[in-house]
Amino acid sequence: MKVGDLVRFTNRSHTLNWKYSGRTGLITDIDHLAKYNRGSRREYLGAKVTVQFSGLDKPSVVTEYSLQVI
Repeated sequence: MKVGDLVRFTNRSHTLNWKYSGRTGLITDIDHLAKYNRGSRREYLGAKVTVQFSGLDKPSVVTEYSLQVI
């Protein structure tokens, strides 16, 4: 995953799934340090990714675990 990739939100158990489902987004920023600032049980979530989803005004911050590159 890198800046400029198109992604789709895939985490169905996330509380904002209804907002992001069916939308594609463009990655604008990736914070890889966030992965290591979490506890060892939550490192699987990966980096903190800022994504501009289609149809939404503001960029959203989600975990790398919740995204799939198209």
